[in-house]
Amino acid sequence: MSEQISIVSGEPIIYEDRVVTTLECCDCGLVHLVQVKIKNNKAILRFYKNDYETDKIRKEEKIVLYRRDKTT
Repeated sequence: MSEQISIVSGEPIIYEDRVVTTLECCDCGLVHLVQVKIKNNKAILRFYKNDYETDKIRKEEKIVLYRRDKTT
């Protein structure tokens, strides 16, 4: 994976044009591949869920997710 950085909630992240990086949620370990492209002065972001890295992180960090029963 790419270089790990820590950010404060609400802190902006600045990427260069045509960058591909990974983004990991600190709470649940969900990992996305993020593709950044600038077109006509606007940022275009594409997010792809990375199941392999997500499973790996969750196993390493002992993160277990469960779904609550729906109460209607």
